Amino acid sequence: MATISDPFPGSDVRLSREMSVFSVTMIGVGAMIGAGIFVLTGIAAGVAGPALILVFLLNSVVTLFTAMALLLPIEDVASAADIMFLFIFMQVNVVVIRLRKKRPDLDRGFRIPFMPVIPILGIATQVFIAFYLVQYSPKAFLTAVAWIGAGAVIYYLYASKKEAGHVEYGEAYERLVRKDYRILVTLDRSEDVAPLMNVALALARQFDGEIVAVAVIEVPFQTPLTSGPVMPEVKGRRNNLRLAEHLAEQESVPCRRYIKVTHRLSEAILDTAREEECNFIILGRSARPRFGSRVVRSFMDRVLMESPCHVAVVKCADLSKIDRILVPVDDDRNSRLALELLPAFISRWNASTEIMALAFDGSHAGTRAGQLLQRLSEEIAFPSGARTSHVEGVIPTQEVLEKVGPSDLIVMGESQWTGFAHLFGSTLPDEIAEQTERPVVFIKAYVPKRRHSLLFRLLTGA
Repeated sequence: MATISDPFPGSDVRLSREMSVFSVTMIGVGAMIGAGIFVLTGIAAGVAGPALILVFLLNSVVTLFTAMALLLPIEDVASAADIMFLFIFMQVNVVVIRLRKKRPDLDRGFRIPFMPVIPILGIATQVFIAFYLVQYSPKAFLTAVAWIGAGAVIYYLYASKKEAGHVEYGEAYERLVRKDYRILVTLDRSEDVAPLMNVALALARQFDGEIVAVAVIEVPFQTPLTSGPVMPEVKGRRNNLRLAEHLAEQESVPCRRYIKVTHRLSEAILDTAREEECNFIILGRSARPRFGSRVVRSFMDRVLMESPCHVAVVKCADLSKIDRILVPVDDDRNSRLALELLPAFISRWNASTEIMALAFDGSHAGTRAGQLLQRLSEEIAFPSGARTSHVEGVIPTQEVLEKVGPSDLIVMGESQWTGFAHLFGSTLPDEIAEQTERPVVFIKAYVPKRRHSLLFRLLTGA
């Protein structure tokens, strides 16, 4: 029988019973990696969930401070903190001087006397103290520089993008408050030009706005964008834009036109809206309930939710004769915006109006519908002579369609559901658009996209 000391019977080969320091170290490292990373990570993920990464980040910070405490004397650590605080105070003084010069119109809660003498004295004092600390502890200066550099990297990789997004939303909101309409109209099919321009001109004339007409040519990703201008559909899109410009000129409404070549349709629309500082987008949708059009619509919605502006989705049909405007309303911001825009459509077609409250099934549905109409009339003045009514149902599609006449225009708030909900959707706006032959204008109000903090996303996985 072979033994451990004799692994190869009949041979002179023997195993050496010794290990070097390197071998022992590698065994220990392997055990730590296996138990501390591969095994422990799986166990911790089941307990902490997405917040596991937060545990690692906190552990990294604690480890970093511990390393600083071991490698640096406490005087150097304190000096590094002092240098960073002095840098912050110096920035405050510089910002005070720049704001007083660049934004003298700001409403200030307090004023610094003897501007800019006191901030300059503050900067000089802080520079003197920082210079003394650098002489006292060069290590502290290097540590402070490393921390400031790490903060700059984090800012440019994360915070600056978030800040730019807030600035964009703020500018868009200011334009909406001023009702300074600059309307982006996307023109694809020639038969949709007249209906889309009718809606755009109604808004432009009511709010003294201008129109930006754009035709987007989408090319495959493997095709260079430079091939766009020679594609066969360019001629048709150019004719669409000329027709749109002609319709705007007839009513003395300013209109500019562009052709965009892109690899992604929705991105081109949003980029144009930002470049032109538009605050209203008008899109056309298919009049037929094809699954393919729903797929396109679904992906468009996901991108348009990021657009800092109102959106109108128009189911294109004959708009030459409109006798009545039917406005189904619910208790949401999309319906409220539809009511705010209603005078523009009434003025355009000189049509009568019926405002219809949607009362979904439940106890006291009729009472709730009456209360909704009362609230809306107090918030938004109904047009003079407008009739009011209500319909009831789980999804009251047929009840609404029964009231649609042969020369009606339906204006209503878009569904709150977006994205893939439209693929197999049973939302009321989709069903109305697919089952009626009349034109429909869906209004989607601008909602600033809520940007959660990094901590919130780490804890929730959002």
